[in-house]
Amino acid sequence: MEIKRIITGNLNTNTYIVSEGRKGFIVDPGGIIDTDLNILFVINTHGHFDHIRGNEHLVSHYGANLIIHSLDREYLKDTTLNGSAVFGEAVISPEPDKLLRDGDEIDFLGHTLKIIHTPGHTPGSICILFENYLFTGDTIMLFGVGRTDLPGGDEELLWSSIKRLMEMDDELICLPGHGPTGKLGEIKGGLGYAY
Repeated sequence: MEIKRIITGNLNTNTYIVSEGRKGFIVDPGGIIDTDLNILFVINTHGHFDHIRGNEHLVSHYGANLIIHSLDREYLKDTTLNGSAVFGEAVISPEPDKLLRDGDEIDFLGHTLKIIHTPGHTPGSICILFENYLFTGDTIMLFGVGRTDLPGGDEELLWSSIKRLMEMDDELICLPGHGPTGKLGEIKGGLGYAY
């Protein structure tokens, strides 16, 4: 199993390509991604434009299935909600093939991805537990938390989501939507006073 991080777009979004053999999936395509892999699916941790910008390319060129939480579905088509209008863009995504809920599981070649609904940054923000990795999107990052002053943001919900994540194993490797990767214990140390 290999996980490759690529920094994409004008907001330096972390896009992750996860592969085993010639098959893979992508988390948060913040830009156009080209690969020799057979991309089975794309998961958006939330619907902001910097995390969905590459959806259309991956769906149309690779036939990848698109997956997002049900509460962020409308972000895929609404440039005000997804934030692209603020930057003078119109990022529009194809319709999702699967809508997620908390606790859903996705199979990747016998490996399980577990969906953890972490609302706050957006209503449908998720984290994805995969082996000893935790894709955290913009819910938590190594040195901060996601903004709540954007459409659909809710500070109280965000802190409730963060408390839930803080109960998880310190040794999990967090793969955030922006910035460096690190262990969950490092994030806990930085946020200790806040939760």
